[in-house]
Amino acid sequence: MRRAGELACGETLQESNGNLSSPGFPNGYPSYTHCIWRVSVTPGEKIILNFTTMDLYKSSLCWYDYIEVRDGYWRKSPLLAICGGEIRKNEGQIQSPNYPDDYRPMKECVWKITVSEGYHVGLTFQAFEIERHDNCAYDYLEVRDGNSDNSPVIGRFCGYDKPEDIRSTSNTLWMKFVSDGTVNKAGFAANFFKEEDECAKPDRGGCEQRCLNTLGSYQCACEPGYELGPDRRSCEDKDECSKDNGGCQQECVNTVGSYVCQCRNGFVLHENKHDCKEAECEQKIYSPSGLITSPNWPDKYPSRKECTWEISSTPGHRIKLAFSEFEIEQHQECAYDHLEVFDGETEKSPILGRLCGNKIPDPLVATGNKMFVRFVSDASVQRKGFQATHSTECGGRLKADPKPRELYSHAQFGDNNYPGQVDCEWLLVSERGSRLELSFQTFEVEEEADCGYDYVELFDGLDSTAVGLGRFCGSGPPEEIYSIGDAILIHFHTDDTINKKGFYVRYKSIKYPETTHTKK
Repeated sequence: MRRAGELACGETLQESNGNLSSPGFPNGYPSYTHCIWRVSVTPGEKIILNFTTMDLYKSSLCWYDYIEVRDGYWRKSPLLAICGGEIRKNEGQIQSPNYPDDYRPMKECVWKITVSEGYHVGLTFQAFEIERHDNCAYDYLEVRDGNSDNSPVIGRFCGYDKPEDIRSTSNTLWMKFVSDGTVNKAGFAANFFKEEDECAKPDRGGCEQRCLNTLGSYQCACEPGYELGPDRRSCEDKDECSKDNGGCQQECVNTVGSYVCQCRNGFVLHENKHDCKEAECEQKIYSPSGLITSPNWPDKYPSRKECTWEISSTPGHRIKLAFSEFEIEQHQECAYDHLEVFDGETEKSPILGRLCGNKIPDPLVATGNKMFVRFVSDASVQRKGFQATHSTECGGRLKADPKPRELYSHAQFGDNNYPGQVDCEWLLVSERGSRLELSFQTFEVEEEADCGYDYVELFDGLDSTAVGLGRFCGSGPPEEIYSIGDAILIHFHTDDTINKKGFYVRYKSIKYPETTHTKK
């Protein structure tokens, strides 16, 4: 294009008005022509360009011969005179024709957006004003998830409310703007960009529990009972009991990842799990320590009574039951009134003891973090009953399965720092032919150059004579740990000075072919 009467192909124009035409107009333009005109006027004024004649070779998406108009002085200024097109860029802006002024009637513009392979197309709207209609039958913007008019419809939009952010499922997005012959509005402006699903990566964006992908970014989230730590990636146990007693009528006990309401002796938890009602002799206990007594204690227990206690504690800690008072009808085989203690969560678990008589029994210790206690009285003799304290002991033998299990440094992990002067040993064992994987989710142990004060020490075998896998303190091992054999011994030692949060580790059995201890 050039000013009428001149042969120049492209120039800088500064007049307030004038005419432009392509080289050779009206007799046809030559081949392989590339002309650039720069038009500038007085600052504060706008430039209006009206086409009176247009006859260019027509090709799909103006692929061959075309005229391009940009809003600015340079080659990378925003395109103005384009209605649709095939866009192969990782970011940019799309506007309705003539935006921000009203779009023209009888327009149909189609954009096909393609970003780099392996990404999605993100679309956000900065402005939106298209003739309103319940079904968007007149003027509208249609967006499809793909590269053609046969792709699934994401939405057809009109009115004055900006659409929600849009994300394609592939690296292409198809858009069509249509206006009829009547009402015209300001139209729309939208930004597109390549969108990455960080949550689909192997490390899930570094999130410990849940990763939520958002347009242009992502955020970490936690399972119920946990809350995000200061780094906004790790999850920490939430103390629900610190606010309004967790909604519990009597006692609130914080557990790892949750909380439970408990009732004082003589009451049991209501079906709503928060209120208490008079005991019917069935209790579920989740606190690390507490007191259980026979019904009607310290008076004689009633006849024809059966009471049960299901005691649960933190994974990796054994439940201990110690008696301070004991008086139950004597019988050689405890066939009448008796107290039974089981090594597990039901009466089908292995039995630790069937007790009666007047002698205070020795303490009973479960092999895991579950214990079931049952008291039975018959119709005849009644005695004073019993009083016992349940508590926890760290350490023990734990079986590893392909499904991850959890182990905590101390029973009140999340509520209190670990205690002083502790020596705990856990023996983790997998099936023969399998190995063990350890992954520390939380590790805060007193820091010292040689880990001589508080530490966690790992051995690749059944006892401390096995090959050492490392002694750790501070922030702990940076990556997963793998055994060579089918057992790992964990030794946790603390002195009597500084106490920290402790550790929380997940362990499982695996078929692991390598012979190294750490993941490469």
